[in-house]
Amino acid sequence: MSIETAAEASGKGARPENRDRCVQRTVDLSEAEIAAVAAAEMTSPPAPRHVSTETGADT
Repeated sequence: MSIETAAEASGKGARPENRDRCVQRTVDLSEAEIAAVAAAEMTSPPAPRHVSTETGADT
């Protein structure tokens, strides 16, 4: 039975692919684009389907 270090063991597993992350400097954005980003960050996600929109209670 062999003992391996964490570094050796981690080299054997499948690593997730790096995410493609787009970065844009805010100084390159117009005021309208900054406002659109701010508005998008403040919107709430849609309510789950199992929640009644009229009463706000689970059905």
